[in-house]
Formats: sequence, structure tokens, C-alpha cells
Amino acid sequence: MENKKLEFLRIQKEEIIDDLKVCISYTPNRDNDLLCFMEQYLKEDTEKRTNLLKEIKK
Repeated sequence: MENKKLEFLRIQKEEIIDDLKVCISYTPNRDNDLLCFMEQYLKEDTEKRTNLLKEIKK
């Protein structure tokens, strides 16, 4: 019984760690990056949009 519980906890731990790794590792995705920049641009004050626009154009 104890071994099953330990194995279950080990598997849970590995799944949690894998989920966390996905959050901290960056996979380039130009479409996603562009959408994020566009969202930031729309939310930003007018005077700060110029810098974001330069980044979007890259």
C-alpha cells in the first residue's frame, strides 16, 4: 500500500514539474508574439505606442 502511494505521489510530482517547465521555457512562435505585441499596443498609452510599433515591425 505504501509503495503505491509513493509511486502515485512521484507521478504527480513529475506531472507538476513538467507543467511548470512548459511555463518557463520559451518556444518561438511568431504569430503568438505578434498577437501579444498587438495586445500591448492597444492597451498602451498613445505616447508609448511608438516603441511598441517599432518592435512589431521587426
